[in-house]
Amino acid sequence: STWTVEQLFAAMLIGSDNRAAHALARTSPGGTEVFIQKMNTKAKAMGLTHTTFVDASGLNPQNMSTPRDIALLTAYAAQSEPIRTYSTQTQYALSTRLSFRNTNRLVRDRLWSQLWISKTGFTNEAGRCVAMMGMWGTQPILLVLLDSHSTKARENDANTLQRWFAGLQSKVMIQ
Repeated sequence: STWTVEQLFAAMLIGSDNRAAHALARTSPGGTEVFIQKMNTKAKAMGLTHTTFVDASGLNPQNMSTPRDIALLTAYAAQSEPIRTYSTQTQYALSTRLSFRNTNRLVRDRLWSQLWISKTGFTNEAGRCVAMMGMWGTQPILLVLLDSHSTKARENDANTLQRWFAGLQSKVMIQ
């Protein structure tokens, strides 16, 4: 099959397709090794001092980061229109026979109707994670949740924080 960079990017962000991430790295100028070197160089330039990439998909257990670095990366990524669009899109048809549904059910939840960016992840080492940014009332909020034991627990944690923040914000507005 032949796919464009945009199609692979969409499959990677909407459907969490790791094959798309590997294909992007493999076919970039210089191949996977150069691609990963550029990822690490960019991370250091962004001040992500505790982040190291060893593969393009994030599945290798030697990939490392911290909540702070993930928050910085999320804020940076939120400046990109394609990342904002694809990370919050509910589905994407790559072809008539191949489509992806966003693996993050939070993007379909009306509690999260003002998301700018949202990306889930999972490894055995990190558990189920999510990084997201959006508006809650009049305030921008960036949320990084790591090591949930299940997808449902990750969603429950995010929804609990969203409801807490909404309650907190209404108390501030009343006073």
